[in-house]
Amino acid sequence: MKHGLPTCIWAIAILFGLGSSAGLAQTTTGGPRGALTGSHDAEVLTRALRAEPRLLIARKGQYRMRLYAHGELVKTYVIGLAQNPIGHKQEEGDNRTPEGRYRIIQKVVGPFPGAFGAFLGPRWIRLNYPNDEDAEAGLRRGLVTKAQVAKIHAANRAGVQPPKDTKLGGGIGIHGWFGKWPGEDRQNLTWGCITLQNPDLEDLYDRVQVGTRVIILP
Repeated sequence: MKHGLPTCIWAIAILFGLGSSAGLAQTTTGGPRGALTGSHDAEVLTRALRAEPRLLIARKGQYRMRLYAHGELVKTYVIGLAQNPIGHKQEEGDNRTPEGRYRIIQKVVGPFPGAFGAFLGPRWIRLNYPNDEDAEAGLRRGLVTKAQVAKIHAANRAGVQPPKDTKLGGGIGIHGWFGKWPGEDRQNLTWGCITLQNPDLEDLYDRVQVGTRVIILP
């Protein structure tokens, strides 16, 4: 497989629902983070990636997000993260960027109103946080009720914005910034979103569409 995909292929396989971490460990070298060696597993995963007309994979630890088209790398973007960059977002106010499987559910061209509208930059790309897995985890932790989980599931099935007034928080997406970042790399700026330099955001906006899958890895 091309363009460095094997370095995170184990996690992508799990996120695509193609197997458990235990199953992957049996088909890899050097533990579950190694490159796939089972020809059947590699073939299945390759087909899954190539089936996606557009796919965004963000690696928080690298501060990079890569855009793929049918499994081929199109472009790599430098990204900024939330002010608390380590770990998966679990609740409102934790200032973390989510990790997991999401989809783009809204695209909006600025300018944006409100006191913080300028900090979105020229474009807004909304993700479906909280997703179903976030809702179920929140239920286990006592942050949401079964009724709230049902509403989140229903919104995700319909491809619309999940409720953002629960303790899980919401309003997570990809946006720009108020002018240029203060630095070039490893910026921790937002309350939970992924941010790009404004020219990169405009470029990405034109390349993706509502429904595009977004995978965010640690």
